[in-house]
Amino acid sequence: MKTRSIDGCNLLVTPKSARGLCRPHYRRLIKYGDPFVVKLGRPLEVRFWEKVRKADGCWEWIGRTNAYGYGIFTRGHTEKILAHRMAWMLMRGDTKELFCLHRCDNRRCVNPAHLFLGTQSDNLKDMWRKGRGRNQVLVKTKGAVCLV
Repeated sequence: MKTRSIDGCNLLVTPKSARGLCRPHYRRLIKYGDPFVVKLGRPLEVRFWEKVRKADGCWEWIGRTNAYGYGIFTRGHTEKILAHRMAWMLMRGDTKELFCLHRCDNRRCVNPAHLFLGTQSDNLKDMWRKGRGRNQVLVKTKGAVCLV
């Protein structure tokens, strides 16, 4: 039979294991003597900025990156957020559900001066305007160059 160990904890445990506590609460009990203790780590801003190499132009993210080359920052225990988005939120506030776009096209850049907010449509237009679209072909038409 499985029971909940502590109110508000969604992890299920067997009553005989770990004194009836889930694993995280049991580890806190052993380490701190209290299953409710939450160890406070370094402030989020400190953890973020120590992974940035500031220079005159782009501020390079030197932490972990995803498969596309964008910086990844872990906020809390499990929430992963794009590093340039986190930089915007730390320096300028909430993004209000908008995309955080690069003026410099450097995926590792977290310099807020090189970032701007836009919609998904703005992001796609910016990508095509800069020639980064997949299978993008340039077509010349009467003195103008169009992206197809």
